[in-house]
Amino acid sequence: LLLRHPPFESYLYVTLNLFFLGVMALINHRVIGEGIVSLLRMRATGDTGAALASLAALAQTVVQYFCIDSVTAGETVLLAPVAGLLLLFGSIGRLMMVRRVGLNFRFVSFRGEKQVARIIEDPRTASEIGRSAVAMGDPYVCYYKKAGFLTHFLENSYDDEPAGRSLSIYVPCAAGASLVVAVVYGLLTQRAAEALSLFTALLCASCPAAAMAAYAFPLLRASARALRRGGMIVGREAAERVGDLDAVVLDALDLFPAESVLLHGIKTFSGARIDEAILDAAAVSSAAGGPLSSVFLRVIENRTDILPAVDSLVYEQEMGLSGWVSGRRVLVGNRRLLENHGVDVPSRDYESRYTHDGRELVYLSTAGELSAMFVVSYLAEEGIMKALRSLTGSGITLLVRTCDPNVTENLICETFELDSYYVELMGVTAGRAYERLRSAKDSRNPEALLASNGRLEGMVTALTACRRLRSGVGLAVVAQIVGAALGFGLNLFLAFTTGLSLPPLYMLGYLLGWSILSWILPVFRKV
Repeated sequence: LLLRHPPFESYLYVTLNLFFLGVMALINHRVIGEGIVSLLRMRATGDTGAALASLAALAQTVVQYFCIDSVTAGETVLLAPVAGLLLLFGSIGRLMMVRRVGLNFRFVSFRGEKQVARIIEDPRTASEIGRSAVAMGDPYVCYYKKAGFLTHFLENSYDDEPAGRSLSIYVPCAAGASLVVAVVYGLLTQRAAEALSLFTALLCASCPAAAMAAYAFPLLRASARALRRGGMIVGREAAERVGDLDAVVLDALDLFPAESVLLHGIKTFSGARIDEAILDAAAVSSAAGGPLSSVFLRVIENRTDILPAVDSLVYEQEMGLSGWVSGRRVLVGNRRLLENHGVDVPSRDYESRYTHDGRELVYLSTAGELSAMFVVSYLAEEGIMKALRSLTGSGITLLVRTCDPNVTENLICETFELDSYYVELMGVTAGRAYERLRSAKDSRNPEALLASNGRLEGMVTALTACRRLRSGVGLAVVAQIVGAALGFGLNLFLAFTTGLSLPPLYMLGYLLGWSILSWILPVFRKV
C-alpha cells in the first residue's frame, strides 16, 4: 500500500535519481574538480561543462524534495540521467586517450631501431632541399632520422584537450547565457524551482561533453593504424606540428628496399670475369648506398669484408657513380654515364633485347672499357604503394634522394602509380644537405612526437594521418559546439513558448545523436 502512495513513489523516484547521479559524480570527482578549476583559471574544457551540468542537476534533484507535488503531477523533469550521460561521455574520451597512450608506450619502450620525424628548422636549408615543393614562401619540410631514447612522451601524449581555442570561449559563454536566461525566467514567473530546472536543462543541452571523445577517437584510430604499419603518433602535438607539411624527404632505398630490386642477369664484355665484375660493382654501389647496393650485397651474401676499397666516389646526377677501385677508374651507371666518359656502349637495338617488361640496365666500366651489363627491375611493395599514394593524395610532395640512375621520377610514378606533380628528385646539392642533416649528431635526445621503426610504410602513414587529423579533429569539435548551441536554442524556445524544457528522454537522444555524428565525421576525412 505504501509503494502505491503517489508521494512515496515520487520521493523514491527523486531519491534514486539523486543516488545514481551522486555515485557517478563521486566516481568522476576528479573530472568535476578539474573542470571547475579550469573554469576559474579561464581555461574551460569539455569537463567544465559536464562538471557544471552535474552540480546543477544535483542541486535541481535535491530541490525536488521540497516540490514533490510538482514531481507527482509530472510538471517537473529530473535531469540527473542527462548529467550522468555527460559524465559518461567524458569518461569515454579519457579512456580512449589512455588506450592510445598505452599502445604508443609499447612502441617507445621497444629497444629496436627507431627513426623520428624532424622538421628542417633552418629556412635556408629548407629552401635548398624543398624549393620545388612550394610555389611561394619557405617550404615546410620533414625528414626522418635515427634516434635512441625519445623524450617528453607523457607530456606530449596527455596534451590532448582541444580547449586552447574554441571550448575555452564557448563553455563560459554557454554557462553565462544559461544563468542569465534562468534568472530572467525566474523574475518573470516568480518560480525559483522552475528557473533552476531551466538553468540545468540549458546547461545540459549546451554542454559539449563529448568533445573529448570526439577528439580522442580519431587520434586513437590514427595511432592504432600507424602502429600496425610501424609508425607512432604521440597525440595532438604531432598533428599540430606536422599537419601543415609541404614535403617529406626520403631515400630511394626507402622506396625500394632490398627485396624490391631484382637481378635478372649479367652480361660481360671484353673478356671480363663475372666475379670481378660483381665485386667492382658491389664495392662502388655499397659505398654509395641505395637500391643497387642491396642487389650486389645479396649476390656476395653480405660479405663486405671481401670488397676492395673505393676512393674519390662521385655521383653524377641522373647518370651514375664513378670512383677509383684498386687504382682503376670504375663507373656504375647508365649509358649516358659511360658515353660522358668516352666508353663505348652497345647499340639501342642490342639494349632492347633486355629492357622488356619494365627491366632496366646498369653498366659497369673498368679502366675505360665496358666490363659488364646488369639487368635489373624495380618492384613496388603493396603496403608502400598504398602509403605513398595516400601521402601524395593528401597534398604532400615526395622528395627523393637517390644515387641510382634508374630511379627517376618516371620510374617512381609508374611503379607506385603516383601523380608526378607530387614527386621530385633532389639534386646533388640538396642531397648533400640532406645527408648532413641525417649525419649530424644531436645535442639532446629528440621528443616523442612522430616516429617509426624504420619501415617506410609506418613513416608515411603517420605523416598522412597527421595531415588529415589537423582538419578532421577540428571538424569533430566544431560539430560538438554546433550541436550544443542548437540544443541551447531549442530548450530556450520551448521554455518561453510552452514553459517546459526538452524531456530528458528526448534530450538524451539528441545528445547521443550529435555525439555519434561528431565521432564519425573525421572518418570521412580518411584519417
